[in-house]
Amino acid sequence: MANASPWLLEQSGLSSEDTKRYVDVAVVGAPPLDLSFASPEARETFSRSHEERDLWASLPNGSVRFVGTKGTGAVEVFSRGQHFDESFWAQDAAATVAASCVLSTTTSKQGVTVLDACAAPGGKTAQLAARGVKVVAADVSEARLEILRSNLER
Repeated sequence: MANASPWLLEQSGLSSEDTKRYVDVAVVGAPPLDLSFASPEARETFSRSHEERDLWASLPNGSVRFVGTKGTGAVEVFSRGQHFDESFWAQDAAATVAASCVLSTTTSKQGVTVLDACAAPGGKTAQLAARGVKVVAADVSEARLEILRSNLER
């Protein structure tokens, strides 16, 4: 675990070299590329049109995680002329939890307004808005708000 911090090594208490190598890759390696979907129908459409199951895996929250180094599965799929559109966007699967909690608290999304106080780059805002929730999106950084605006315009 040459790349991990000494503190992490000390705190881990790991005994096997294999486990230490795994943690090194997980901590220092490239993060996975996950996609979130505007609706269950968009997720189904993705599944039918992207059958390269060795390149991506379904996650319990309905997201898709591309497998391979630095999301190379996504590169493989989208280099074939298939492209991103408004029905799905890149968003870490863990980031979907907050919006999922909000969505699960009410059966009717009509009249529900949510404040997203750290809204950029817009994944949670898009996830909520795609399901009919009115979202007031705010961020302290004007530059990050521009990213949010650009992402929501797609």
